[in-house]
Amino acid sequence: MKAGSHPIYAHCHAVRPARFPRLWGKVDLASGHHSCFSHAVRAEQSPKPGTSASEGPDPEGQCYAAKSPRIHASAFRLLLLCLAVLTAAALCAETPGADGSRVTFIKDFPNSQPDYYAVTVSRSGSAVYKTAPDDAQPLSLQLPPELVEEIFALAERLHWFRDAALESSRRVASMGQKTLLYENGSERYAVTYNHTEVPDALALMTLFEKLSQTEQHRLRLEYLQRFDRLGLMKALLQVEADLDRGRLLVPGELLPILEKVQKDRAVAHIAQARAAQIIAKIQSPQP
Repeated sequence: MKAGSHPIYAHCHAVRPARFPRLWGKVDLASGHHSCFSHAVRAEQSPKPGTSASEGPDPEGQCYAAKSPRIHASAFRLLLLCLAVLTAAALCAETPGADGSRVTFIKDFPNSQPDYYAVTVSRSGSAVYKTAPDDAQPLSLQLPPELVEEIFALAERLHWFRDAALESSRRVASMGQKTLLYENGSERYAVTYNHTEVPDALALMTLFEKLSQTEQHRLRLEYLQRFDRLGLMKALLQVEADLDRGRLLVPGELLPILEKVQKDRAVAHIAQARAAQIIAKIQSPQP
């Protein structure tokens, strides 16, 4: 078969743009396949304008179709649409919340348990819990809308920590360095203190302390269930005590690990029963 009559997938436009050379493939004369990115259209090879079919295909691997201007416009619109979608996805990935704002609480208290933790809450309700500044495996959790509103309302009453004076004038022992941070796009305000008596700051700190307590129990139970099942009973008793005293926030975060303990046949029966009891309390809280 002559090269000029060999069937190919001719769906490129007449001129290959120089700025996007990798988007237009070349013709494989042996198989008649063309690796363009648009839908394959089976057609006969058309000679380049001003040439004859006997001259064979264009040496640059370009292909031509009768309706190449229309194909060119459609392909260009498709390319623009793909770029717009990718750009939007990248922006969404970088946005910490629905409106770009997030509140972070950091406590750095050496020789305590834990000696460091940070909780970051976004407007969308997604939160991240870290136990080290460079924590490579932070915990992710989803907070209920009413809790998110409470956190951001307290932060707003504290003027987003802008020029906030939270440190108490009383001389007290070191209770750990605490930092409240607000971020929203280019805005960034932070305040650091050891001890405060400002009611809104105390209320905000209490919420984060309870969130940390819940996540500490989660980490502890996950570790014990894998490496020290004999220690589970003591840990479960502590979880139940904190739950009964209202020291935990969003205790539903513990349900997955509690269910694993309950179903683990390698765990003592008494620990399984205790886990089931805690699950019932979390799922049916007392008024």
